[in-house]
Amino acid sequence: MLKKLLIIIAVFVLLGLIRGIIKQSYENSQEKSYISTEVIKSDKIDAVIPPKATEAESQIIQKAENGDAAAQADLGAMYLIGTNSIRQDYTEAFKWLNEAAKKDYAPAQQLLGMMYTEGHGVSQDHNKAAEWLTRAAEQGLAQAQLLLGTMYLAGQGITQDFIVAVELITKSADQGYAPAQFFLGRMYDNGEIVPKNPNEAFKWYHKAAGQGWPPAQYDLGLMCAERQDYVEAYKWLLLAQKNGEDVSESMLIIQNILSPDQVIEAQRRAETFVEHKSSIPFTSDTVKGFYEGIKSLR
Repeated sequence: MLKKLLIIIAVFVLLGLIRGIIKQSYENSQEKSYISTEVIKSDKIDAVIPPKATEAESQIIQKAENGDAAAQADLGAMYLIGTNSIRQDYTEAFKWLNEAAKKDYAPAQQLLGMMYTEGHGVSQDHNKAAEWLTRAAEQGLAQAQLLLGTMYLAGQGITQDFIVAVELITKSADQGYAPAQFFLGRMYDNGEIVPKNPNEAFKWYHKAAGQGWPPAQYDLGLMCAERQDYVEAYKWLLLAQKNGEDVSESMLIIQNILSPDQVIEAQRRAETFVEHKSSIPFTSDTVKGFYEGIKSLR
């Protein structure tokens, strides 16, 4: 039963990550300077610079026209999500992402795979999605590794293979990708896809929680409570609550166990964590995908 639920979670994770990564790709493109990027020579593709385009967007469009794979991928992401000056256009998004993907640019291959998964601008095709995500994952892209791992887990567009799924998700987690770390922790916690291992679950929850990933902070808090480390449990639940998790019931139970001084200590630890950790660079859409899936196991 848990194995089936984990597969359902994998599908929710896949969809949630797709929406979050697309938005993040656009946001990242706005931070690039495009002063010195390598241009791969190809036939020039015409692109129109919208009248209200920002300086950064204009630079991206000009670079994309001249064959810069990174700029083509960013322009594709801009068309995919839409901006104040560039209207959402899946056809244009596919055109630019396809150009960059053919040059073996991993981020474009990943986004192209996502388009095929969602059926945006193209007919939904999980097989083609898996093909493009495989090419991106083979280049070491952590997000693509997790996405492809969830596809192997669910048997979506590719032959179901739990061993390969775990290998890919572990590779992603080893690169420090918090969603993969959390998902791996959840698998070790449940003990269906992999042998149950509370210590491994705790380790991966802790890594993801340390990066500010809310679902991991929630589950880590529960594991700390199971280990009767109630001050640390309360600390992680406070942080999870701050990041939008509904932990009120669990917090009330633990608060009744703690002394007033212990509650103050937990609050101090939570405040210290916030002071020393920057917010995690994932969008709310990414987190939402996890929420929709993991609540079936709570």
